[in-house]
This record gives sequence, structure tokens and C-alpha cells, in this order.
Amino acid sequence: MVYMGDRLKYWEGQILFAPTGSTIEVFVDGPADDGMEEQHIFFQRVIQEWPALSSSIGRFLIEQSYEREPKIRIDSFRICSLSIPAGSIENADWEVSFDTLPDRDHIWAVHMKGLVPLGFVVDG
Repeated sequence: MVYMGDRLKYWEGQILFAPTGSTIEVFVDGPADDGMEEQHIFFQRVIQEWPALSSSIGRFLIEQSYEREPKIRIDSFRICSLSIPAGSIENADWEVSFDTLPDRDHIWAVHMKGLVPLGFVVDG
């Protein structure tokens, strides 16, 4: 992982995301001297909750993206990055991003509050 400096106070890296077997980017909140205990717990909860999370996020994306991409299917989305805050998943503000098989030039970033998807932005 690479520390992005004291002004930004977060780390960037790549990790094998076990639920999908794919390598994803991670953006981990925390200063240079942080022990990362809370972030590790957060990440483990994401892994534990992934079946339910991926289902609710997938439904949310399909419902919200219908006008933009009416033919997109839930299995078109592939996780590509995850933000990992310091704190409990129950009330955290965080993001999970996806690319799509038909269009890898766009990233679908889903804003999460706890375990609930609240909104998304298409980047690219």
C-alpha cells in the first residue's frame, strides 16, 4: 500500500477480494502511524456481508440506471474498488465502485451509508 501523504491521510493499494476472486483497488482512511484495526474490522464485515450487499447494491444499480442503460444486467457489474473508512460499518459513509462488462470506460461509484446504497455517480 502507498500512503498518499499527511494532507490527504489515506492509503491506496490493491487486494484480492475473496468473495469475487478478483483484485480490486482499496482506498483506506488513516494517517501514516495508524494501526488500521478499525479498517481491518470494516473490511472483514464487508466480506462477511458481501452476499447481501452485492444483491442490494445490484438491485439499486439496476433500478437507478434503467434510463441510462436499459439493457444492463446485474451480472454485468464487477467490483473494482472499495473505500475503507476507520469506524463501524453500521454508520460509515463509504463507496464501492464497479465497472461493467459492456463498457469498461465507465466506473459506477455507489455511495453507501452503512449497509444501504444511497446514490451513485457514473465516472469516465
